[in-house]
Amino acid sequence: MQLRAGMTVADVGTGVGCMLPFLAAAVGPTCRLIAEDNFPDSLEQARARAAKNGLTNVDFVLGAETDPKLPAGKVDAVLVLDTYHLKGVEAAGFKLAWQRAHIPGSQYIACFTKSR
Repeated sequence: MQLRAGMTVADVGTGVGCMLPFLAAAVGPTCRLIAEDNFPDSLEQARARAAKNGLTNVDFVLGAETDPKLPAGKVDAVLVLDTYHLKGVEAAGFKLAWQRAHIPGSQYIACFTKSR
């Protein structure tokens, strides 16, 4: 990903927030991170990880399988890492949500390392 200071980056399917410290380091303290997951218990663990790492620039969003509920027109980059539930039928709704949320010229990175 080509991240730079001040970007708004969404970690869709953040799970327990493993990538949040790395994303924060890449875009600096003026960035905005959006940690999205559709499981409340995962978001609570991500919130705890962010607090432990002193991250105060993270918004936590409870999404849905077909809509990550990202803020419209606010996202510079989206990371979807090993979020296999977005494959198939759910992907169509997610693509619509992405089109609504992205800023022209923004990045979308998806990586699936396991098949289910």
